[in-house]
Amino acid sequence: MTITMNFMVGGAMRKVVIKRRKISFLTAELSFVPYIIDLDKLDDEKEKIKKMKMDKKLIKELALLKTEKDLANDIIKD
Repeated sequence: MTITMNFMVGGAMRKVVIKRRKISFLTAELSFVPYIIDLDKLDDEKEKIKKMKMDKKLIKELALLKTEKDLANDIIKD
């Protein structure tokens, strides 16, 4: 199952795609190049997380969630 979310933050479009344990982020700040973070391989993803200026604690909390629906609900909540 794949979940796609489109939303606006301060006038900027954001797109998040969740497929299994991978989250893909698409934003203008990233030149519309999708950044994919594999929640099962967080140690290998440190550079991407740093470049996206994401909160490492938030990513680790997402990694604890099991289903795509749980991941989507948590992203929506934040």
